[in-house]
Parts: sequence; structure tokens; C-alpha cells
Amino acid sequence: MKAFQQNYRKTALAADKEYGDKYSDLRTGRFLIGADFVVNPTNSLRTSGLLETGLLIENCDPDLKVPTGYRKQDASAAGCVLTDYVPS
Repeated sequence: MKAFQQNYRKTALAADKEYGDKYSDLRTGRFLIGADFVVNPTNSLRTSGLLETGLLIENCDPDLKVPTGYRKQDASAAGCVLTDYVPS
């Protein structure tokens, strides 16, 4: 799981650097992380219903501010967090 999270961070940062604001994965996250599995939802993270199952999004945005009331914990990749908050 740590290797997956680190690779996602590396890929998201590189794409954000190359494409800028067109690439939103860095700011919103893309994958839902379970205890020992990853889900790549086909729908929007907000509408998929998967956040209600307790899965968390890996978010590597260095400027992310998770509002009070949302879960936030350190991810295995340095500089990333796992959260149930999806920025707009």
C-alpha cells in the first residue's frame, strides 16, 4: 500500500507540474484507500456513494485545508493525507 501511495503522489505531482490547473487529481484526489486495497471509482467521488463506506481519499495537495468535521490522517506517502473531504 505504501508503494502505491508513493507512486500516486509522484504521478500526481508530475502531472500537475506539466498540466497545471487542468489536472485536478492533486487537489481532489482520485483513489479511495481501504485498509489493504484501492478503489478507482468510475463516477465522481462525491456521487459514487463510496465515501459513506468509510473509504478515504489520498490527497497530496500541499495547500489542502480539511475543514472541521471531516476525517484526516497521514497517508503512507510523505506530504499526503487520507481524508473524506473532497474539495470543490
